Amino acid sequence: FELFEPIERKYLSEISRAFPEFSVEISPESGVESVRREQGRPYGNFELEKTIENAFNLGASRFDVFFMIGLPSQTRETVMHTLAYIEKLSNRFAGMGEFHPFIFPLTPFLDPGSLAFEYPERYGYIKYAETLMDHYRLIEHGRSWRDFLNYRTVALSRDDIVDLTYESALRLLE
Repeated sequence: FELFEPIERKYLSEISRAFPEFSVEISPESGVESVRREQGRPYGNFELEKTIENAFNLGASRFDVFFMIGLPSQTRETVMHTLAYIEKLSNRFAGMGEFHPFIFPLTPFLDPGSLAFEYPERYGYIKYAETLMDHYRLIEHGRSWRDFLNYRTVALSRDDIVDLTYESALRLLE
């Protein structure tokens, strides 16, 4: 089950009764509540953790939590805070079931047609490609996924997004 916000124990109990084997995923985007709220996810870490706890206590075999790198109001510090939060969650839910946190960049493109693509300055992005041909050129002339990114944020350069992605991957592996 993919959740778009934390849910009540009662609803998770109904899922558990209907599906004895179930897994859950949610995308809070950031471990920093203020960054998360700016992404349209107006809930706190307490509610997120309560949902994970309830899901495992009611029989969920797996819980995936997706975080992102390259959000408009993110900084290196907020990404590091998210990594610390992932570690906290991993420790808290160790042994309760399969807990899988992920952190990835928004790649390779801001989605054409999205509000962020159409109004990048309003949402904290700087675009490098507008047309289909612009995007084609990014891919054709790029040497790595860094070159394919059609955006950066006001606070994070393309290099920052790439560096934070690899640093985050290494931290998660640890």
